[in-house]
Amino acid sequence: MLLHIDGSRHRWFQDERWYDLIVILDDASSEIYYAQLVEEESTLTVMAGLKEVIERKGVFCALYSDRGSHFWLTPKVGGKVDPHRLTQVGRALRELGIQMIPAYSTSGPGRDGCRRNCGCTGSRLWARPMLSCGSTTWSSSTAVFRCGRRNRAAPLCRAAAGIWI
Repeated sequence: MLLHIDGSRHRWFQDERWYDLIVILDDASSEIYYAQLVEEESTLTVMAGLKEVIERKGVFCALYSDRGSHFWLTPKVGGKVDPHRLTQVGRALRELGIQMIPAYSTSGPGRDGCRRNCGCTGSRLWARPMLSCGSTTWSSSTAVFRCGRRNRAAPLCRAAAGIWI
């Protein structure tokens, strides 16, 4: 199973606050296994997401990610990653036998699947549904995302008891 992890920094509540949305999804089906609002995407927040997915779904084969510093060491900005100098995330995944695959473009199978699942392109259409659910805080929106992940009858952006459009 190939999973894709991606983070998106945005003003999710349409005010001055910025949060990152971390999403982990199945590359083949675009099923979302994890979605969490965090103050900042980091080694700790990524490891928490990966831990939850592994606990619920088991160890997967590979992880496709951007070249963020918590995933990869990239000696030259915009250049190739150094696959031999691993980050904490890289070392943990190696110990589990999970292959890491770096993204070299702004779009890819997982990213396109995430956008397809949510009916959005470059814009942050997830903010509108959160606001329509009455979410104005980080914790209440996290609950909406978690609720959306449990309601498998519809994709995340249409979940939360049918409120998302």
